[in-house]
Amino acid sequence: MPYDPNELLTLADQLRRLMDQGVAEDEAKARLAKLFALEGRRIYSPKFAVSYEDAAIHWETGRVVLHRLPRQSFTPTLPDATHYALFPPNGDSRRLTTRAETETANWLVVLMKAGNPTQSKAGYRQEAERKFAVGKRAFDRAWASAIVASGNDRWSRAGRKSTQ
Repeated sequence: MPYDPNELLTLADQLRRLMDQGVAEDEAKARLAKLFALEGRRIYSPKFAVSYEDAAIHWETGRVVLHRLPRQSFTPTLPDATHYALFPPNGDSRRLTTRAETETANWLVVLMKAGNPTQSKAGYRQEAERKFAVGKRAFDRAWASAIVASGNDRWSRAGRKSTQ
């Protein structure tokens, strides 16, 4: 399995992962800083009600100081599965294109790792359309990406899924 679904990554951990994939250090830092500034409040924990732009990131430890909270440093984390969905390994050409698609893929990974499916793929598609406003093609890409990310290929086979 390429990642541990229960592991939480700091920004320093994410930097090391990207560099292990062959991304140059400066480029990896730029990608992570941009992601943190734009999506920090949504995908990282803990969540603060201030802007994450212009955050001071200490790359060796992963600690962050926000401009609006200068005396309060913290270490933001995100699930390893989210990092994997945002930055798949070089050999994985399945890139998620929208926020709704990414959220759908993350939701599906959790369901697939849980095991026992409660409905058909079409049922999950309808639920995703309601929850995330994702289209059919985006759902299909998220479904394929989630199968790879979950390491559970039985969801890719046709027919009723076994409960074992």
